[in-house]
Amino acid sequence: MKSKNFVGRNEEISIDTSTILYHVASATNLPSILEHGILPADSTHRDYLETKLSHIATDHGIEFPVVRQDCVFCYPSIDIALMGIHPDTECNNSLISHSGIVLVDAASTDTNLYMGEFRYISDAIDFQQMVRPDEAMISKSFEDALARYAKSFTEIEKISQIGNLSEQFHTPEVVIEGGVKPSAITECIFWKQLHTQGLPQPVRAGGSDEGSLSRRSRIEEKYRNRNCR
Repeated sequence: MKSKNFVGRNEEISIDTSTILYHVASATNLPSILEHGILPADSTHRDYLETKLSHIATDHGIEFPVVRQDCVFCYPSIDIALMGIHPDTECNNSLISHSGIVLVDAASTDTNLYMGEFRYISDAIDFQQMVRPDEAMISKSFEDALARYAKSFTEIEKISQIGNLSEQFHTPEVVIEGGVKPSAITECIFWKQLHTQGLPQPVRAGGSDEGSLSRRSRIEEKYRNRNCR
């Protein structure tokens, strides 16, 4: 497996998608990410939400094992990562063309990994701007969203569990405690290049045929074929 390459080169890169996670980042942050790894954000705009998450988890008798401010976040599939950087109706929006997706080899991380339902965190963020939920939200209140997120939070005990575990979530996010070291980053893919060159060809462990591909492999097949949706 080659590391820290950008799509745009002539050679084909092979990756084992069974251990790959996807982190969305601004292209302007990629040089720092490649040098220093993916680090927890130093912004304090999430402090209230994160503090309330710990308190609400405790109030509901839930042991929440991490401080989210000290974590970084990835997705277990490319389709979810893409949802974060382009609108549903467009493929080539110049305003977001400089977004990138950082591919992380979960097997190369040396810290604790967890999975949670991202929709609940999304609801909690939205509830900070509104009183009542809109039709897209699935939580009844800010507190309800955080309580449901805490209940969904699951430790990933083995990297091999990621695929099956993600099937139990609608929009799974992988929470990595402490960050991702540079050596665990295998690839950076720019948004525009996904639709001009597709994804790198994955290695399918065990020679799986098309009928036995995981949801992640099927989605990646779609994007390698340069389909927008």
